[in-house]
Amino acid sequence: MLRFLEETKHKRDHEGDKARLRWLHRYLKGGPLESIGRELIDRIMLEKRDRAPGTINRYVATLRTILRKAEREWGWIDKAPVLRMRVEPKKRVRWLTREEAVKLLSLLPGHLADAAEFALATGLRQCNVLGLEWSQINMRRRTAWIYADQAKRQAGCCRFA
Repeated sequence: MLRFLEETKHKRDHEGDKARLRWLHRYLKGGPLESIGRELIDRIMLEKRDRAPGTINRYVATLRTILRKAEREWGWIDKAPVLRMRVEPKKRVRWLTREEAVKLLSLLPGHLADAAEFALATGLRQCNVLGLEWSQINMRRRTAWIYADQAKRQAGCCRFA
């Protein structure tokens, strides 16, 4: 795990990898690399059965990447196991109706209603609304923008400097 983290510290989701590996460590510590197989991973992932298939798949994908590196790059194991990914449902897109938006805004306290109204008007995610800086707003032109690296983030969306 440490070698993987060192080699992939440039990844955008490096913090997500660290968090997933921290959780997995309690199940995998002390055992030989060869003991990590499909059956063990399936048993461990039962602990996450209340999570969305996509979340479980990120844990499995992280382990799969490490095991493939251990086989193909590092020469530590002869064969990486085939790990089963969960079936993820097709994304469902839904918009609030005007009536739902009006009701939502009427139920929120003022400061939250303002942020929610801005989010509804712009389509920005919560973390982008809350992390917006004055340098990204032009009041005269009534425009705001986010930079490409602020667009949808996998992990730690609301971490701002």
